[in-house]
Amino acid sequence: MAAPVVTTIGQKVLLLNESISASALFSVTDADNDFITRYRFKDTSATATTGFFQLAASPRPNGTLTDILHTSLSSLNYVAGSQLGTENIEIEAFDGTSWSSKAILKIIFATANVNAPVVTARTSSLLPNWLMAIAVTSVEMPALMRLLPIRMTERSRS
Repeated sequence: MAAPVVTTIGQKVLLLNESISASALFSVTDADNDFITRYRFKDTSATATTGFFQLAASPRPNGTLTDILHTSLSSLNYVAGSQLGTENIEIEAFDGTSWSSKAILKIIFATANVNAPVVTARTSSLLPNWLMAIAVTSVEMPALMRLLPIRMTERSRS
């Protein structure tokens, strides 16, 4: 008798305070084709600004385990945090005999990209024909920065 297997996509980006059906966060298989009768969900942070589960429009306390029957899955939503950040959620499934291992999904709380990223280029006289770096920054994600060395060609100089 094999336990169910819960699979997530690894990470999911949600806008601040965005709500998503819990069933959209995972898939479950059972090698014995047993019917899944129960689910467990847990958001791993107890901080008030992180995400939380909501069952039939009733918020569940942050950081607590939510154990539901399969009939309640369509009534369970996850609501993203109210500030930029991340949180892991744990998901398990029960087939009437065995619980699956915990599947972990990392949720990233983001804002809509209302400001386009800024690209700046710096040249150097140290190496002819080389554009030394390109930096990309964004108001929404100030830590975003990529420095890329680029060799200029005749075509790229025009």
